[in-house]
Amino acid sequence: MNKFHRCIFVLGCLAMIAGCAQVPMAPEPADIEAKKFSPPAGKGSLYIHRHETLGGSVAIPVFVNGINVGQTAAHTYILLNLVPGSYTVESNAPENTARLNIKIKQGENTFIWHEPKMAILRGFRVGLTLSDQEEGKRAVLDSKRIAMSEFEPRILPLDANPASQTDLSASRLREITKLRSEGIISEQEFQDKRKELMEKL
Repeated sequence: MNKFHRCIFVLGCLAMIAGCAQVPMAPEPADIEAKKFSPPAGKGSLYIHRHETLGGSVAIPVFVNGINVGQTAAHTYILLNLVPGSYTVESNAPENTARLNIKIKQGENTFIWHEPKMAILRGFRVGLTLSDQEEGKRAVLDSKRIAMSEFEPRILPLDANPASQTDLSASRLREITKLRSEGIISEQEFQDKRKELMEKL
Protein backbone atom coordinates (compact mmCIF):
# COMPACT_ATOMS: atom_id res chain seq x y z
CA MET A 1 0.00 0.00 0.00
CA ASN A 2 1.58 3.31 -1.09
CA LYS A 3 1.40 6.57 0.88
CA PHE A 4 -1.63 7.89 -1.02
CA HIS A 5 -3.66 4.74 -0.50
CA ARG A 6 -2.61 4.65 3.15
CA CYS A 7 -3.96 8.19 3.64
CA ILE A 8 -7.23 7.29 1.92
CA PHE A 9 -7.53 4.22 4.14
CA VAL A 10 -6.94 6.21 7.34
CA LEU A 11 -9.44 8.89 6.34
CA GLY A 12 -11.96 6.20 5.52
CA CYS A 13 -11.45 4.61 8.93
CA LEU A 14 -12.06 7.93 10.66
CA ALA A 15 -15.23 8.50 8.63
CA MET A 16 -16.52 5.02 9.40
CA ILE A 17 -15.92 5.38 13.13
CA ALA A 18 -17.22 8.93 13.54
CA GLY A 19 -20.87 9.71 14.13
CA CYS A 20 -23.91 7.51 14.34
CA ALA A 21 -26.44 6.93 11.58
CA GLN A 22 -30.07 7.66 12.37
CA VAL A 23 -32.59 4.92 11.55
CA PRO A 24 -36.25 4.59 12.65
CA MET A 25 -36.48 2.61 15.87
CA ALA A 26 -39.23 0.29 17.06
CA PRO A 27 -41.14 1.13 20.28
CA GLU A 28 -39.46 -0.07 23.46
CA PRO A 29 -42.14 -2.75 24.19
CA ALA A 30 -41.47 -4.27 20.76
CA ASP A 31 -37.73 -4.35 21.52
CA ILE A 32 -38.36 -6.02 24.88
CA GLU A 33 -40.69 -8.61 23.32
CA ALA A 34 -38.17 -9.43 20.57
CA LYS A 35 -35.51 -10.18 23.17
CA LYS A 36 -37.57 -13.08 24.52
CA PHE A 37 -36.43 -15.00 21.40
CA SER A 38 -39.78 -16.77 21.11
CA PRO A 39 -40.99 -17.15 17.48
CA PRO A 40 -44.75 -16.88 16.86
CA ALA A 41 -46.70 -20.10 16.25
CA GLY A 42 -45.99 -21.59 12.83
CA LYS A 43 -43.06 -19.26 12.08
CA GLY A 44 -39.33 -18.86 12.59
CA SER A 45 -37.54 -15.66 13.63
CA LEU A 46 -34.74 -14.00 11.67
CA TYR A 47 -32.54 -11.50 13.52
CA ILE A 48 -30.16 -9.37 11.44
CA HIS A 49 -27.81 -7.56 13.83
CA ARG A 50 -24.98 -5.01 13.82
CA HIS A 51 -23.31 -4.96 17.20
CA GLU A 52 -20.01 -3.21 16.39
CA THR A 53 -19.12 0.49 16.52
CA LEU A 54 -17.18 0.54 13.23
CA GLY A 55 -19.29 2.06 10.50
CA GLY A 56 -21.73 3.64 12.92
CA SER A 57 -22.08 6.69 10.67
CA VAL A 58 -23.42 4.54 7.81
CA ALA A 59 -26.97 3.19 7.53
CA ILE A 60 -26.88 0.07 5.34
CA PRO A 61 -29.97 -1.32 3.57
CA VAL A 62 -31.02 -4.95 3.92
CA PHE A 63 -33.14 -6.95 1.47
CA VAL A 64 -34.86 -10.27 2.14
CA ASN A 65 -35.97 -12.08 -1.02
CA GLY A 66 -35.58 -8.81 -2.88
CA ILE A 67 -37.72 -6.75 -0.50
CA ASN A 68 -36.18 -3.83 1.38
CA VAL A 69 -36.79 -4.50 5.09
CA GLY A 70 -34.89 -1.52 6.49
CA GLN A 71 -31.44 -0.13 7.22
CA THR A 72 -29.16 -1.11 10.07
CA ALA A 73 -26.89 1.17 12.09
CA ALA A 74 -24.40 0.43 14.86
CA HIS A 75 -25.91 -1.56 17.76
CA THR A 76 -29.24 -2.18 16.05
CA TYR A 77 -31.08 -5.22 14.72
CA ILE A 78 -33.96 -6.13 12.43
CA LEU A 79 -36.42 -8.87 13.43
CA LEU A 80 -38.57 -10.72 10.91
CA ASN A 81 -41.00 -13.49 11.85
CA LEU A 82 -41.19 -15.58 8.69
CA VAL A 83 -42.97 -18.58 7.22
CA PRO A 84 -40.57 -21.57 7.20
CA GLY A 85 -38.68 -21.99 3.94
CA SER A 86 -35.76 -20.68 1.86
CA TYR A 87 -34.73 -17.02 1.86
CA THR A 88 -31.94 -14.87 0.43
CA VAL A 89 -30.61 -11.97 2.50
CA GLU A 90 -28.79 -9.27 0.54
CA SER A 91 -27.05 -6.00 1.32
CA ASN A 92 -25.35 -3.42 -0.92
CA ALA A 93 -22.20 -1.35 -0.29
CA PRO A 94 -20.02 0.81 -2.57
CA GLU A 95 -17.55 -2.04 -3.15
CA ASN A 96 -19.71 -5.16 -3.08
CA THR A 97 -23.06 -6.86 -2.71
CA ALA A 98 -23.27 -9.49 0.01
CA ARG A 99 -25.74 -12.39 -0.24
CA LEU A 100 -26.56 -15.20 2.13
CA ASN A 101 -28.97 -18.07 1.50
CA ILE A 102 -30.71 -19.37 4.61
CA LYS A 103 -33.42 -21.79 5.73
CA ILE A 104 -35.97 -20.57 8.24
CA LYS A 105 -37.29 -23.37 10.44
CA GLN A 106 -40.51 -23.32 12.44
CA GLY A 107 -40.01 -22.43 16.10
CA GLU A 108 -36.31 -21.62 15.63
CA ASN A 109 -34.24 -18.41 15.67
CA THR A 110 -31.71 -17.57 12.95
CA PHE A 111 -29.09 -14.86 13.53
CA ILE A 112 -27.12 -12.98 10.85
CA TRP A 113 -24.29 -10.56 11.53
CA HIS A 114 -24.56 -7.56 9.18
CA GLU A 115 -20.97 -6.32 9.19
CA PRO A 116 -19.50 -3.19 7.54
CA LYS A 117 -15.84 -3.60 6.56
CA MET A 118 -13.26 -1.00 5.59
CA ALA A 119 -12.23 -0.76 1.94
CA ILE A 120 -9.34 1.19 0.49
CA LEU A 121 -10.83 3.16 -2.37
CA ARG A 122 -14.62 3.41 -2.17
CA GLY A 123 -15.63 3.70 1.47
CA PHE A 124 -16.65 0.29 2.73
CA ARG A 125 -17.68 -3.27 2.01
CA VAL A 126 -20.40 -5.25 3.75
CA GLY A 127 -20.61 -8.84 4.97
CA LEU A 128 -23.43 -11.18 6.00
CA THR A 129 -22.46 -14.06 8.29
CA LEU A 130 -24.52 -16.58 10.23
CA SER A 131 -24.03 -16.26 14.00
CA ASP A 132 -24.43 -19.15 16.43
CA GLN A 133 -27.27 -18.97 18.93
CA GLU A 134 -25.20 -17.74 21.87
CA GLU A 135 -23.35 -15.08 19.89
CA GLY A 136 -26.53 -13.94 18.13
CA LYS A 137 -28.54 -13.55 21.31
CA ARG A 138 -25.72 -11.67 22.99
CA ALA A 139 -25.48 -9.25 20.05
CA VAL A 140 -29.25 -8.64 19.98
CA LEU A 141 -29.40 -8.06 23.74
CA ASP A 142 -26.71 -5.39 23.31
CA SER A 143 -28.66 -3.66 20.50
CA LYS A 144 -31.95 -1.87 19.82
CA ARG A 145 -34.69 -3.00 17.45
CA ILE A 146 -35.26 -1.14 14.17
CA ALA A 147 -38.77 -0.37 12.97
CA MET A 148 -39.81 -2.51 10.00
CA SER A 149 -39.99 -0.78 6.61
CA GLU A 150 -42.02 -3.59 5.08
CA PHE A 151 -45.09 -5.60 6.05
CA GLU A 152 -43.87 -9.13 6.91
CA PRO A 153 -46.61 -11.13 5.12
CA ARG A 154 -45.25 -9.82 1.79
CA ILE A 155 -41.98 -11.70 2.39
CA LEU A 156 -42.58 -15.26 1.25
CA PRO A 157 -40.17 -18.22 0.96
CA LEU A 158 -38.32 -18.63 -2.33
CA ASP A 159 -39.72 -22.15 -2.55
CA ALA A 160 -43.31 -20.83 -2.47
CA ASN A 161 -45.50 -21.08 -5.58
CA PRO A 162 -44.34 -19.54 -8.93
CA ALA A 163 -46.82 -16.66 -8.76
CA SER A 164 -45.21 -15.55 -5.52
CA GLN A 165 -41.80 -15.56 -7.19
CA THR A 166 -43.05 -13.23 -9.91
CA ASP A 167 -44.42 -10.84 -7.30
CA LEU A 168 -41.06 -10.82 -5.49
CA SER A 169 -39.12 -10.06 -8.69
CA ALA A 170 -41.49 -7.22 -9.57
CA SER A 171 -41.14 -5.78 -6.06
CA ARG A 172 -37.35 -5.96 -6.24
CA LEU A 173 -37.42 -4.20 -9.62
CA ARG A 174 -39.33 -1.32 -8.03
CA GLU A 175 -36.82 -1.19 -5.19
CA ILE A 176 -33.74 -0.96 -7.42
CA THR A 177 -35.44 1.68 -9.55
CA LYS A 178 -35.86 3.76 -6.40
CA LEU A 179 -32.22 3.15 -5.39
CA ARG A 180 -31.07 4.38 -8.82
CA SER A 181 -33.22 7.51 -8.63
CA GLU A 182 -31.74 8.29 -5.20
CA GLY A 183 -28.20 7.80 -6.51
CA ILE A 184 -27.46 4.86 -4.21
CA ILE A 185 -26.60 2.53 -7.10
CA SER A 186 -25.11 3.39 -10.50
CA GLU A 187 -26.86 3.10 -13.86
CA GLN A 188 -24.72 0.06 -14.72
CA GLU A 189 -25.54 -1.65 -11.42
CA PHE A 190 -29.22 -0.94 -12.06
CA GLN A 191 -29.12 -2.36 -15.59
CA ASP A 192 -27.28 -5.52 -14.47
CA LYS A 193 -29.77 -6.18 -11.68
CA ARG A 194 -32.73 -5.30 -13.92
CA LYS A 195 -31.61 -7.86 -16.50
CA GLU A 196 -31.34 -10.51 -13.79
CA LEU A 197 -34.81 -9.73 -12.44
CA MET A 198 -36.52 -9.54 -15.83
CA GLU A 199 -35.44 -13.12 -16.49
CA LYS A 200 -37.48 -14.17 -13.47
CA LEU A 201 -40.70 -12.40 -14.50
